[in-house]
Amino acid sequence: MTPSPEAQEKENPQPPARRQFFNFLFLKLDSGFRALLSNEKIVAKQEFSSALESASKKLAIQAYSLQGLRADCDFLLWRTVDDLALLQENSRKILSSGVGKHLTPVYSYISIPHPAAAPAAQEGKAGNSPVSISPGQPALLVCPFTLGRRWRRLPRTEREKMTGELLAIKNEYSSAGFAATFSIGIDGGNFLLTAETDCSERVFVMLQNLREAAIGRTCGIEPAAFLCLRGDAHNLVGSLG
Repeated sequence: MTPSPEAQEKENPQPPARRQFFNFLFLKLDSGFRALLSNEKIVAKQEFSSALESASKKLAIQAYSLQGLRADCDFLLWRTVDDLALLQENSRKILSSGVGKHLTPVYSYISIPHPAAAPAAQEGKAGNSPVSISPGQPALLVCPFTLGRRWRRLPRTEREKMTGELLAIKNEYSSAGFAATFSIGIDGGNFLLTAETDCSERVFVMLQNLREAAIGRTCGIEPAAFLCLRGDAHNLVGSLG
């Protein structure tokens, strides 16, 4: 008699999914790169592109441009790993290869998926479903929130209600695969709201609604906002300098 699927699952339990870490690394190109000779720039760009291509074989990585959108950073690398040591190794290689030698990390947010944003949570299932980088929209909005003591003094139910309001706003204006992550204060900020979106005025309406949400009214929090345009890493590197 063939055992039922439930019995087979008990006899051969699946290993728990490994915890995923997200890293949003914002980089600024220094003026020294623009002073290089043309052939030096070409070589530097080729080395950096090769480093990114090699990195994509070990971890999920997607590049976004912020040129002309913010003065303090030029582009974003969104990386997903299940091993922080791999993230460190990748950062060392990227920042020591070609153009990387002329890049300065301006902001770096490390976080884990928010339970309410995980696919498993949405389906009412237990566990941590993996989240892959497969953007379907041309832009990514990243909003880090720094939540202080006033937030931590609120009852858990009140905090969950405010967090739910943020996610509801995001769901109304975007089609992100995931919506929120916790960084627990690592490298600044302790809550990240991210949303795939288009480049229409809806982005600004969504951002305005986020600023007017209860979390801001109650805790006096003004989220920063990074609007990043998705692009092929090789083409983005080619546009630098």
